[in-house]
Amino acid sequence: MILRTTIVLLLAGALAALGQTLPASRTSSVSVNSAGTVVAPTNFWTQGVSGLTDSQSDAFAAKLEALRLFPVFVIPLNNSGNGPFTDFDLKASTDNFDSLVYWFNSAAAAWDSADLYPLIFIIRPDSTFRAWFRINPAQPISDQLMTGQETPLLVVVSPSKISGSTNWMFSGNTALKWTFRRKTAMSVETDSQGREVWHPIIPTEWRRQRPLP
Repeated sequence: MILRTTIVLLLAGALAALGQTLPASRTSSVSVNSAGTVVAPTNFWTQGVSGLTDSQSDAFAAKLEALRLFPVFVIPLNNSGNGPFTDFDLKASTDNFDSLVYWFNSAAAAWDSADLYPLIFIIRPDSTFRAWFRINPAQPISDQLMTGQETPLLVVVSPSKISGSTNWMFSGNTALKWTFRRKTAMSVETDSQGREVWHPIIPTEWRRQRPLP
């Protein structure tokens, strides 16, 4: 219900910013009743966003994108049969990797990362098989696995806002590209000819807030 209210207010704000108004059959007057339910004119929901012009729809989408500032990645560590891997590098660029705007090294985060505060979760095979376990980003993942524990199959990563990231880390940035590689504390993934392997990756989703620890 809160999300619907936010969407309505964002829509009205986006149109006002462009000097545009809702179609004559639409209104942005909404309220929330005592049960927490959003109450809006029937024609607001039934007509939908399809009743807007292209420029109005673009303004609405831009406002929503501006709220989703945190990417979330699901990185496959050991589903390829090439492991076992315990750690990873994640990098981002806006000029196709002539330079970097973001990098994180989970095996040496304290000295080889631009992001010192990403949120990292794994599912570890102990007594609670479904629970997410938060990793300390200042230590290699390999150091945080219990003795005899299997390596994680997947890692969930949500980068933090580093210096300058407001200029490029947003969902509408079409120049933004991400890549990752799998590694251990001592070596990185290579192909059959011994070359380092990097994998392209796209955020699974963009969020207004990062997953809670």
